[in-house]
Order: sequence, then structure tokens, then C-alpha cells
Amino acid sequence: MAKIDFRNKINWRRRFRSPPRVETERDILRIFESDRGRIVNSPAIRRLQQKTQVFPLERNAAVRTRLTHSLEVQQVGRYIAKEVLSRLKELRLLEEYGLEELTGPFESVVEMACLMHDIGNPPFGHFGEAAINDWFRQRLAPGDALGQPLTDDRCEVQALRLHDGETSLNALRRKVRQDLCSFEGNAQGIRLVHTLMRMNLTWAQVGCILKYTRPAWWSEETPASHSYLMKKPGYYLAEEEYVARLRKELDLAPYNRFPLTWIMEAADDISYCVADLEDAVEKRIFSAEQLYQHLYDAWGSHEKGSLFSQVVENAWEKSRANYLKQSAEDQFFMYLRVNTLNKLVPTRRADLLTTYRQSSQGTLIMRCWRTTAIAVSYWSSIKMWR
Repeated sequence: MAKIDFRNKINWRRRFRSPPRVETERDILRIFESDRGRIVNSPAIRRLQQKTQVFPLERNAAVRTRLTHSLEVQQVGRYIAKEVLSRLKELRLLEEYGLEELTGPFESVVEMACLMHDIGNPPFGHFGEAAINDWFRQRLAPGDALGQPLTDDRCEVQALRLHDGETSLNALRRKVRQDLCSFEGNAQGIRLVHTLMRMNLTWAQVGCILKYTRPAWWSEETPASHSYLMKKPGYYLAEEEYVARLRKELDLAPYNRFPLTWIMEAADDISYCVADLEDAVEKRIFSAEQLYQHLYDAWGSHEKGSLFSQVVENAWEKSRANYLKQSAEDQFFMYLRVNTLNKLVPTRRADLLTTYRQSSQGTLIMRCWRTTAIAVSYWSSIKMWR
């Protein structure tokens, strides 16, 4: 398969009032700087400060909200992007990938996508999504619209009930009912930036937050090759035309993902795996000592030089050695975060470079980082205490 040419991916044009042409790298960077200003100053970002990350209605200011989490994801995404670009430069591959004049925009698109990645999430997180979907399912009964019109259709909205002899209208009614019963934070993010707030961001910037690639009204069998990318709704019926144009502008094959979205997703995963545990300790759900013991039990291999020794035990010993200077708990999580980044980011960088070499569309060729020993152990700890 052909390598990715980022000159076709980092598209600086907008849907409305797009500059007719650019002449220098600086001109392109100014366009993405405008995106940064629109995003950072948007109400969508400000609202994140009142939204739940893990613990709802939290009075402890040290526990993360969606905003503080998003700022942490932004930093990790920036770090991964810089590492990818640095490695490409070392290998003298920037020109081959069309990035010799796009390193600044590459980094900016990733960083702002990380900041925006949760803007569509409702209050109370995934519980909020479930509550919204339950409310609509009770009133629209999407299951009653899958086949032929029913005389006892339970849909409470008369206009959305199926009727004999109205084939084309029934197809639309099915779509609308399924669409309304499939609220999802990532799809809502696309709706916010395009339909509700009309931010008019560049195609590349919006493409980077299109995390899932199936429409909300999808009722067919998911292709096995895209099962991961299509496991959740990525956009709604109202944005169907816009997303079709987005795919065309970014040269994306059907149901494939924008290549820089992988970095945004990796940054999110790396950030929350440590942060959720730190918040739980902050809330005294369990102690740092209990967490260390569980990680010790879950890891399995503890010999000197092992991953556990380099990541967890190293953080534990350093935090205990300096406890008189600073809180041992704070230091433990600081070292744990640093050690985790130092192990996961180079691995993720290598995976991304492999993907960019082997795929023109950025499909999932790399192994998922969750299969590493670090992530398995952290996730085991999170599940144990939930």
C-alpha cells in the first residue's frame, strides 16, 4: 500500500470563507493558529470545567473535570506528535511524507483535537449518554421501525411512525428514529463544531476529532475490517452531507479514520489510565499503598529490570525516598506518569510510523496499546475499584 502523503491530509481549507491560496508555510500555520483561537475561546471548551470526568458533582477541586483532563490529553498529544516528527526527521523522511513544510500544522492539529476530544460529552459522562438514549428509546421505539409498518407501533411521535405505501418516507423515518436513539459524545462533538457553533474550522482540524466512522442511524452489519472504528456512532444524520464533504476533502476511504486521530486517541488513553487512579486515591476510595499492592499482584513479573520494576517500583521507591520534601502520594503519581509516558510514547510512535508507512488511509494495522502490560495492569486496577 502507498505511504500517506500529508499534503493531501493536512487540508487548511474551510467550508466557508476559505483563503483562495497560500504561498508559504507561515501562511498555512496562520490558518491553523486561527483554528486554535476559535477553539480555545469557544464556549464548548469553557463548559468542560463543569462536566464530569469520572466522579460527578465533585466538591474536591483537585479531582479532575473534563477540562483538566482535556488539558492533560493536549500535552500528551503534543508530546507524541513531536516525537513522531522528530523520528521522521532523524530518518530523513519528512519530505517523503509531505511534511517538510507542515510540521507546525501537524502538531497544532493534534494538540487542538486533544483539547476538543470531549466537547460533545454530556454532563455525567457516559451515564449521561445512557440516560439520553434511554429517554428516546422509550418514546421512539426504534426496534418497531426495523421491518414493515406495525399497527401497534409504540413510537409516541406520530410523524415518525411507518405507514403503508410510503417507502421513501419510511426509510427516512427509520433513519431519524435510530439517529435520535444513538446519542454519543464524539458524534455530538462534530455537531457542535459544525452545526451548533458554526466554528468553520479547517477540514483537517475537524477530521482529527472524527473518532468513529459509522453514522448514528447505521443498522447494517459492521464490516469486520472496520469493527473497531465503527463500534460507536461518529456523526448524526444532520451532519451526513458535511461528513461526506469532509471525507472528500481529506481523501479518506469509506469508514476509515483521519491518520492524526490515532495520536489523539492514544493521548487520551495514556492520560486517563493514570489520572483515574490518581483521582480515586485523592477521593480516598483506596490508598496509594493499596494501589501499589494491586499493581504488584496484577503485573506478575517483578524481577529487577522488568517493566514493573522500571515503571511502578521505580516510582514507588523515589516517592518514599523524598517524602519529607513533598507528599509521597503526589510524588508517586508524578513518577508513575513520567515512567508510563517514557514507556508508552516510544511504543506508540513506532506503531504510528509503521501505520503511516503501510497504509494510505491510516487503518488499524498497529497493535492497540491496551495490550501492553502497563495498560492491562492499570485497567485491572480501575475495574477492581469501580
